[in-house]
Parts: sequence; C-alpha cells; structure tokens
Amino acid sequence: MSHLNAKPLQCIFYSHPWTALLLKQIKNLDFADSVLVEFSSNGVLSQVLPNKQDKNLCLTQILAAPKPEKTGLMKLFSSKQKDIFQLLAQKSSHLPAPIVFASKPAISSLNQITALITALSQPSTCQQVIVLIHYAEAQNFSDLYDYVDTFHVLWDIADLPGVALTQLTELLSKNQQLNSQRWGGFHLCNHSSRQVTDSEERYAYFDSVIVDARLWVE
Repeated sequence: MSHLNAKPLQCIFYSHPWTALLLKQIKNLDFADSVLVEFSSNGVLSQVLPNKQDKNLCLTQILAAPKPEKTGLMKLFSSKQKDIFQLLAQKSSHLPAPIVFASKPAISSLNQITALITALSQPSTCQQVIVLIHYAEAQNFSDLYDYVDTFHVLWDIADLPGVALTQLTELLSKNQQLNSQRWGGFHLCNHSSRQVTDSEERYAYFDSVIVDARLWVE
C-alpha cells in the first residue's frame, strides 16, 4: 500500500462503459470490502446501469464546508458522523462492489481528485477503494496516479486500441508510475452484446499487445 494512502487504492482503466459490468473478470483483484469510485468528466456509468443515480450522492460534496447548523446532507459529512463511502456508495447487482458515481453536471478533475484523497484519510469500513476511469480520460486525472497502488486495464476485444491507449501507456511510463509492484495486468473480456466474428484473431492480437505492455513495466 502506498505510504500516501490510509487504505489501498486501485485504478482500473476500461475501454467501454459496458466493460465496467465485467469487472469480475479481473481475477487477481479482490472486490470484497471495497468501494468503486467513478472518475469522469461526464458520468457515463450511471447511464449503463439500471439503477438511477442519486444526484445528491457525489464524492465532491465532502469538500463543501458545512454550515454552522449542519443541516441536511452536510450534517452527515461531519467527522463524527457516518462513514463517507458507506453513505455515498450505491449498490448494484451488476457490479461486484458498491459504487460512487461521478457527478452530474460535471465537476473538475482537480475537485474529484481532492475529494477522493480527503475521503481516503477518513475512517471507513471499506478496506479498499477502486477508481474506474475510461482510458480516453486518463490524461485528465494524471495528478491522481502517484497515489495509486496498482493499475489495471480491462479491455473489451470489440474495441480496437487507439491513440489514447498509447498515450495512457506513455503517460504512466514517463512519470515512472509503473513498475512490477504496481502493474496489475492487461485483462481481456468481451461483453455478450458486443460479440465479434473474428474473436480468435482479436484475442491473438491483444495477446501480443499484452506482451508489449510488459515492456512498460520497469
């Protein structure tokens, strides 16, 4: 665990919103006693899950200074009140752990990062926080990665690797944020609604990508 965190912080970069429904295919990550936190500029995951997002349950609310009378939701953010993650996370039968959705309307990446770092220092029954970031938005949250203990990529073979994936690998490598202790792996999957006719060829192709990915790791 990073010396910067009070609890382990994992980061999963995913290739498609539906890929987040396949998190259990990451076999080397234990989701027990964890909470998922979506980082996004547009909050896509709440759109693909059947349960409706509660707009009041936003991690960045922790940054709002409570009024003297501590009324309403702000009363719950008092340091002597409830567990922040327990309060904000919403359960879904489609996910392996409760999730805190990204805010709508959008909140700046800086505020999202600051809110999470603040929440990590607070007492909580959750033993691990797992951040979900679409790979195309990775650059927006680069200030978070020094805090991350382990990085994973969950990739649907229906998605071809683009420039943004190359930029992600370059970003993590350039900042020396990847090493053998912090690399959780490049995990392949295929959502049942995104089946492709050339799946064998794609798996073979991505196997070569995974081999190349090991070159990022020092």
